[in-house]
Amino acid sequence: MRSHIARAVVLAAALVAVSQSSQAQTVVVGPNVNVSKRAGQESETAIVIDRSNTQRIVISSNWDATNMFHAISTNAGSTWSTGAVGVSACCDPWLGSDSFGNIYLSYLNASSTTIARSTNGGATFTTLTTFGTSTDHPELAVGPGNVAGTQSVWVTHRNFSGSNGIQVTGAQSTALGTTGAFTTTQTLTGTTSANFGDIAVGPSGVVATTFMTNPSATSGNGLGPTTLPVWHDANGITAGGSVQVNTSIVTQVGGFRPIPAQPNRTIDTQVDLAYDFSGGATNGRLYMLYTQAANTSTNNTNIVIRRSTDNGATWSAETQINDDAGTNSQFFGRVAVDQTTGYLAAVWLDARNAGAGNILVELWGSVSADGGVTWLPNFKISHGQWDGRQANTGDPNEMGDYISLDYHDGAFVAAWADSSNVLGNNPDGTTGLDIFYARVTVAPVPEPASVLLVAAAGVAVGRRLRRGRTTC
Repeated sequence: MRSHIARAVVLAAALVAVSQSSQAQTVVVGPNVNVSKRAGQESETAIVIDRSNTQRIVISSNWDATNMFHAISTNAGSTWSTGAVGVSACCDPWLGSDSFGNIYLSYLNASSTTIARSTNGGATFTTLTTFGTSTDHPELAVGPGNVAGTQSVWVTHRNFSGSNGIQVTGAQSTALGTTGAFTTTQTLTGTTSANFGDIAVGPSGVVATTFMTNPSATSGNGLGPTTLPVWHDANGITAGGSVQVNTSIVTQVGGFRPIPAQPNRTIDTQVDLAYDFSGGATNGRLYMLYTQAANTSTNNTNIVIRRSTDNGATWSAETQINDDAGTNSQFFGRVAVDQTTGYLAAVWLDARNAGAGNILVELWGSVSADGGVTWLPNFKISHGQWDGRQANTGDPNEMGDYISLDYHDGAFVAAWADSSNVLGNNPDGTTGLDIFYARVTVAPVPEPASVLLVAAAGVAVGRRLRRGRTTC
């Protein structure tokens, strides 16, 4: 049956590289895999490729009030071992890997943010530090350290205790199993009303942070607009700290924006930062992906991206990544950089095929080979559609707050909460969320590339090349 076939979606599309030469790419979408196959609800998932072994993939997600679902594959996602993560945890997991093979996990425990490390490919974790006293939305990033041969791990969150706000902390590793002390926590001034942020590590250990200044903007109802300021720490974990470098980016999507597919839990702008430290032509470029709309009332939300070559001080205009012609919703966007090539991948939930109801969603994606200037025609990654309102029957969390993406060595992996039951192995049928996985390989192809080939279930269809969409 179709759901068990590796849907080979081969996209040949010309992109203009930095050198102005034409470069075509093939994108092959692998099969969907139901990783969790559990009764109940799993959502808000994190995924990482082990940088020391690209066949090893680790996934964590929300599960219940005291633990998190956890899964490990040692064959690039073909099979999985699953269970609980093995630490006292509530929710909001995020994962990262350094080049030595350390796997880092940040999450919320009862009242604080915890950062843990695994030295055995995600099988077990040891707590490194706990910070904050009443926290929300921790996100983690791993990248170079500020000294050659080191790696650094950083986490940002919102601390609700007292007059605190957005906080960041980081440490450096020098080998498998060695991580230095975390820095004194930096609290970003003037952020007491902020939340839902992200953090990225760039060349030489530079760190960028952003967040929504006021998620409950517009008379407290969360519709928007809000601002996405950028803070930059040029010194990494040495003295100096973060300074605000930009306050000009505004989104019309607030922190609690209801849309037909997510009317109760709502969506936020889901801002996501990524640095290029590949050493290639776009080395040092900082990307910001987020959800945008024309105004605070439309359900026509879109996934957009900006580029910065000066660590967030100035930015390009928005480029819209989703290329649908309709007015249905796109949300829960994520972006990642393959540090072996400098290519970008983006994924998001998309209701373009839901019709007038704008309810049924799918996972879609795209790739850029020229530093985010142009993007390949969008391609569907999920096999099925699901109803976000029914995905968590009896639970106002609906599909949760986010999905996850990682990209390394020519392939990106996505994890998302899916209740389509398209594979027929969800114990709850279509009324509960399971964690799904797909692997997408991206590679250049010899010129000329003049057709778009779609091979599904052994049937190939050819049509003429369509260029990626860009907005100047």
